[in-house]
Amino acid sequence: MRVGCGRWKPAAMTRYLRRSALAAPLLLLSYGLLRLVDGLDGSHGPGVAWYVGHTAFLLSMLLLGVVAVGVRRLLPTSARWLAALGTAAAAAVLAGVAVFAWVILGDLRLDGGLGAPDPVLAVGPPLFTLGMVALLGLAAAVPPRPVPAYSPVFFLGFAAPALSLDLLPLAGLLVLIALVPLARGPEPDRTTRTADATRGFRGVPGRHVAE
Repeated sequence: MRVGCGRWKPAAMTRYLRRSALAAPLLLLSYGLLRLVDGLDGSHGPGVAWYVGHTAFLLSMLLLGVVAVGVRRLLPTSARWLAALGTAAAAAVLAGVAVFAWVILGDLRLDGGLGAPDPVLAVGPPLFTLGMVALLGLAAAVPPRPVPAYSPVFFLGFAAPALSLDLLPLAGLLVLIALVPLARGPEPDRTTRTADATRGFRGVPGRHVAE
């Protein structure tokens, strides 16, 4: 459903977006924790924790792609520049998701058969992170503002594993904080509440509100 500029419509927050916004960071957090468990013996390699963790990571990235598309659909379409920026940001996220998925599938095969060129591997993660930060930034700045201003800031935590893969659980928690407003849905703003209250007041018998 389309979202008009300046007014939040609850029906626009579709069920798949809510579920994906919650499931994606939880799966990322699970991957981080499973990786820590997998490394308790001093090495990371094939095993139950390895396969389950990488599968969770793959599902997390795919669901983050769903979130990107859903957030793009929440942006108003009345301004061409906004639509163009939103589309470009979502496209960057999906390109990054494709790179992550390619690498994860290669890891699961264990034979290196899905190797990607180094430039692609270098560009994919920052493209994904910056694209999602830009998308959440637009969503936080433009009515109906389905996410708060802190969402794009916390999503930067997705890049924490670039310093150390042991920070994956932290990344999952920060992404969860960033996306949980999408999972629960936003509160209507003061203007909307006032308008709704005014309409209700007008409908009371024996009352009259000057136009």
